[in-house]
Amino acid sequence: MLAGNFAIGCGVMVTAGSLNNLVSDLQVSVVNDANAGALSEYVFGAAPAIVLAGITLGPCGGKTTVSPPLPPAGRPAAGGSR
Repeated sequence: MLAGNFAIGCGVMVTAGSLNNLVSDLQVSVVNDANAGALSEYVFGAAPAIVLAGITLGPCGGKTTVSPPLPPAGRPAAGGSR
């Protein structure tokens, strides 16, 4: 787990470490490049969570049964007390 944590940390920090090189090579401002880096980190963090939630919950959002309809207002439910 320690090696995996180190690898993930290196992957996340590589953008911040190479920010000056990216700015000079792409000829953009530091603000624009930092915003693109922040967006990529957000996608990097959010995409796996969204995919795993979709796999775990399934296509119906985890709801697999249909509830019976409610009785109309003012009428007791069938089989209820009188």
